[in-house]
Amino acid sequence: MTAEIIVWNEVIKDMKTRNETGQQKYGVYLKTNTGENMLQHAYEEALDLAVYLKTRMIQEQERSQLEFEYSRDQDRIHSKM
Repeated sequence: MTAEIIVWNEVIKDMKTRNETGQQKYGVYLKTNTGENMLQHAYEEALDLAVYLKTRMIQEQERSQLEFEYSRDQDRIHSKM
């Protein structure tokens, strides 16, 4: 039996890693006095997320369809025996 994972702890670890990655990439931590349009950035990130989610949904549908077809083929093979 594996230990349960506390999801919030994993998200916090990811946030800390992302913060350090941003600091290494841009040379500073994100602060409120950035000249960037944070709403625009967030919107673009949300669009990316929608594409990633839809891609994964399509992959799952394709996998399910392949599994269904495989199962159907196996049933046909076994019914002929």
